[in-house]
Amino acid sequence: MITLPTMTVKIGTSFRVLDVVAVFIFTWSLIHLAHLVRRRARTTPLKGPPSNSLIFGFPEILMSADVYESWAAQYGPVFQVPSLLGTSRILLCDPKAIAHFYARDTTTYILTPLANFMTCMLVGKRNLLTSHGDGYKRLRKSVTPAFTVAAIRTLLPIFYDSVYKTKVAWDNILENSHGPDGAIIDVQEWMNRISLDTIGIAGFSHDFASLDGKKSTVATVFEEIGNTKPSPAFAYILVLAHLFPALLRLPSPRTRLTEMLNDSMGTISKELLEKTRKENEGALEGEHDDSIIGLLIKAGNRDSEVHMSEDEVLAQMKLLLLAGYETTSIASTWALFELCKDQEAQTKLREELSQIHGDPTWDQLSSGLPYLDAVVHEILRLHPPIPETTRMAIEDDVVPLSNPVFTPSSPHPVTNLSFLVARSSPSLSPPY
Repeated sequence: MITLPTMTVKIGTSFRVLDVVAVFIFTWSLIHLAHLVRRRARTTPLKGPPSNSLIFGFPEILMSADVYESWAAQYGPVFQVPSLLGTSRILLCDPKAIAHFYARDTTTYILTPLANFMTCMLVGKRNLLTSHGDGYKRLRKSVTPAFTVAAIRTLLPIFYDSVYKTKVAWDNILENSHGPDGAIIDVQEWMNRISLDTIGIAGFSHDFASLDGKKSTVATVFEEIGNTKPSPAFAYILVLAHLFPALLRLPSPRTRLTEMLNDSMGTISKELLEKTRKENEGALEGEHDDSIIGLLIKAGNRDSEVHMSEDEVLAQMKLLLLAGYETTSIASTWALFELCKDQEAQTKLREELSQIHGDPTWDQLSSGLPYLDAVVHEILRLHPPIPETTRMAIEDDVVPLSNPVFTPSSPHPVTNLSFLVARSSPSLSPPY
């Protein structure tokens, strides 16, 4: 009889963390590859630029409006761009395709995981941007009355008041300048003030008084974000965040400023909410507050048809404050910049406006000032505050086209494109 020595194998903690990570990445890659093969088999192939990298494809940090324009001229009004790990982004520059895209926004097309994560970091969950389907319809219904023509018409005096305050301030600066070259005015800073005061009064019945020299925490944080240059490492983290959005929570100056912005907007929103609630309690019976904050408070009542929780109310306030402040400021700054460059256009616009005595009425602004309308549209075309809309499709779709296009797999032009887009991220680029 032969007795073999007993062998004891100690597993313990020999299963390293890196092994777990490797298994996870391998499994995820296989699943992702299966979805990719299935999608490509049922999706209309499109022309587009070649991939720069097997891992990164064509990183968004290298893209710009000029690049998109050259690609649209080379590959057609609808093309695809290689993205991370073999995925692709579909860019639409065709008017009919764009109209189809927007008609199905929040139903067929929703925010990408990265955009969703970043928006929630800024304003909180369950807001108008990150919601879709019935949830989006409920939130939108609660604030729609504040954006009707009748409601906006009543806000014109608020806009004019901000403009006149700025004019008086600039006149004082110029009068008090004694240098040979006059005075230097930071237009961007003043447009920030106009935007903040206007959205504060028009949307939330609150005067931030930044045009009077009062400092606002929100404006200060925005300025810090604009002055903070992202590090090279952050650029690559942003690319990888398309797959792992939680990477954006890694400590960095921008992460700290984002948290500060969220906190400051939250504090302001809570203060405005409580202030308006107390004011509405003393309102006469039959009076209605149709401002944004008034409608949100109404939606927060338990017996409201579109009931919203306290967190939802605050999320909408922060989102509307953020959207109304930055986009208006950027567009106004570019408008003044372009008019300064083009003296002929500036003179023509001044002549059209000088024909009106007093402040333009709503009817005059909407149809009686064609050159002003053209200037506004051209500024938004050249310098859109939001240059593109990126969405992820959650169901298959057939996108119609204005004009037929040739595809790599078809000898004849096609009038629509079929996409199995459950795992892709089609994005909308501005038409050229």
